[in-house]
Parts: sequence; C-alpha cells; structure tokens
Amino acid sequence: MKLFDYRDVAFLVKYSKEIFIGCIVITAIVFLIMVIKFFKRDILSDTIGDKILHLVITVLLVGGLGLVTWGVHKYTNSAGEIYASYNEAYENNQVKTVKGKVEDFTPATSSKSFTIEGVRFTIYEINSVVKANEAVLYYTYTNGSYEYSHLMENLIYKPGQCVILGDNQQLEVQYIEENGEKHILYIAELSN
Repeated sequence: MKLFDYRDVAFLVKYSKEIFIGCIVITAIVFLIMVIKFFKRDILSDTIGDKILHLVITVLLVGGLGLVTWGVHKYTNSAGEIYASYNEAYENNQVKTVKGKVEDFTPATSSKSFTIEGVRFTIYEINSVVKANEAVLYYTYTNGSYEYSHLMENLIYKPGQCVILGDNQQLEVQYIEENGEKHILYIAELSN
C-alpha cells in the first residue's frame, strides 16, 4: 500500500513551466491588443484625457498580468525544478530502492531516523525544512500539537503524522542521494 509518493504534488508544481509560459503568452497578447487598439483609434480627435485613460488601463492590465506571471514563477519555480529533477532521476535509473523491516527507529525533536537493509534515512519535521514560497517534495512529518477549537473554548490535541510507525514495519523506500542527503521519493508498506 502506497504511503507517500512525490508525484502527488499540486498541479501548479507539476506544470510550473507550462503555466509560466502560458502567463507570459497571455500577457504579451493582452499588451499587443492594447497597443493595436491604441493605434486604431482616431488619435487626432481623442482628448488628452482619453489618451491618458487608455495608457493607464494598458499599464494596469499588462502590469497586473505581469505581476501574476512573476508570482506564479516565484511560487512554483524551485518546487517545479525539484519535481523535474526527481522525474529525470527516474528516467536515468538513478533512483535506489530498499525493501525490508524498519530498524533503529529513532524519534527525536528535530528529526526521525530509521534504517532499512543497512541504509540510514532521516526525515525532518515539516516546520524545520519548509522555506518561504518553497515546497518540500521529499517526505516530512508533523509533530503532535495542541490547538484551540471553536472560539478557543476547548484545547484539542492534534497527533503528529508520520508514515514510519516504528521498528519491524515492512516498507519499500525509493530514494535518491543529493548533496549527502537521501531524499525519499516513494514509500510503500509491504504486507507481511
């Protein structure tokens, strides 16, 4: 049973390049339409106010589309590049696979670690690795926490989430090694 797969990311991450190119094309088309409209008008009979209004509308429309394009690119670029590099690793047979029992499971405050078939993995709490506007595509976990429910009347405990449950869990893990770290791309639980 699949527990984690890096391919289960958001649409914006999977198609970040295509969306960025589409935004640039739409911005260019709107700009061309506005320029053509400006020159098709009877410039001699337009008042200064009409010319300024058309110019302001063009700048706001194209500028707004440009900002949206920049925002999409900024938000999805690093995550999209990571996603593409993981796809490339699969295509180039650089992904390694281990199957077996979880051993030496070590839950800790800043990370959890475990070994399968002699390969040591470390996973990090999501809050310790997520950077602003950057999606982390390799596996993370969340610690348990307390939060107030409706109108801050009741304190509710939210348990942590981690697919690694402890020693003797039978798993298949697919990963790549980058910069001395093992990035997990896929985790499946094997039946005994």
